[in-house]
Amino acid sequence: MDDDTLLHSPDDEQDLGALRRETWTERHARWDSEYGPPEEEFDEFTRSTLWGIYRHKDARRGIPPIKGADAAADRVRVPPIQKESGRDQFVPTMAEFLALNMADPEWVVDGLFAAGSLNALVSLPDIGKTTMTSTLAICVVRGWSFVGRDVKPGPVFLGQFEEIPVRGRERLVRMGATAEDRIFPFIGPCPPDLADSLEAWIKQERPALVILDTLGKVFPDTDLNDYSQVNRAMTPYINMARAYNVAMLFTHHAKKTDTGTLGGNMLGSTALKGNADTTMEMRLKDGKRIIYSEQRYGEAMPETVLTLEPDTGRVVASGTVAQERARQIEDDVLDALIRKGTPMSQTAVIQSSGRKAKAVRFTLGRLCDDGRVRSYSMGNAIMYEIVSERIASHPSL
Repeated sequence: MDDDTLLHSPDDEQDLGALRRETWTERHARWDSEYGPPEEEFDEFTRSTLWGIYRHKDARRGIPPIKGADAAADRVRVPPIQKESGRDQFVPTMAEFLALNMADPEWVVDGLFAAGSLNALVSLPDIGKTTMTSTLAICVVRGWSFVGRDVKPGPVFLGQFEEIPVRGRERLVRMGATAEDRIFPFIGPCPPDLADSLEAWIKQERPALVILDTLGKVFPDTDLNDYSQVNRAMTPYINMARAYNVAMLFTHHAKKTDTGTLGGNMLGSTALKGNADTTMEMRLKDGKRIIYSEQRYGEAMPETVLTLEPDTGRVVASGTVAQERARQIEDDVLDALIRKGTPMSQTAVIQSSGRKAKAVRFTLGRLCDDGRVRSYSMGNAIMYEIVSERIASHPSL
């Protein structure tokens, strides 16, 4: 039954009166038949989230909450739990709560995006959010690694509401998408009824991931600086993610000035980050694109350098910022030793490489451990020289 039909039903006041007199059992049966899917398909925790969505649908039809003893329970997200005795209870006992069938969440992207989670990707304009979301979509559909994380394959809804359709298609084809891939691209202006249409589609296709790029296009009439408005706007999407066990990702814009905190870098209310289970930010740093995450659970991503594969245009991780910095220091130390051509003291290597003493000492120790550099004592000094048979491992040669 579609929403337009529901909005015009019940037909008269007598029908509305009958719905006002529904018991919880009658109401649950009607929800199953009118809204679906049958609540038996879900565990008790997920079912309670579905009930919150259905109450919202009832309110749109003019069907009020259940009166009387159940009124207080109907105002909260989790409805009463039916005990075996048939008596409604506002809140479960600890024993009942521990007995609920709640499975650990599965990871769509290992340690980053869990099934049933709401997530955010933030960056300044023109940093590469759309390319990143296209890469994520093809990786999840194919089960390919995404920025160094394992992926559980599944269907993907790819909503790119600022993109030109022909450009979006070109990008996906270049990345390797084919007609057999279960990517469902919605590229173009965001429809005003997105929440209702998306929920109906999720019920049918059961995707692993929903991508909505960007937040401002999804909520054009919402003041994103207003905490309460942002909470109201995002609640249907949080409910969808929890109820249908789908990972949902919004993209959003960052502030021009880096505040030093991920939450502070997001444009708008703190409710945007507050509602996200995982928040990732892409930024330019020292001329390179980096990404990192903050999250409630899982394994946070340290600052990681991103590059584009030249043939496919897919985004890949080339290593963490710390690993990249260590490689650069290593190259400078090896360059200093190669240029000199004769053994050098630690002080001479520090001066020639232009790097800090602590970093050079650590790098020389690592190079000695892996056999590329040899050290020996000469008087009071420790001298270092390249091991000639290992010079070929240096990338500049």
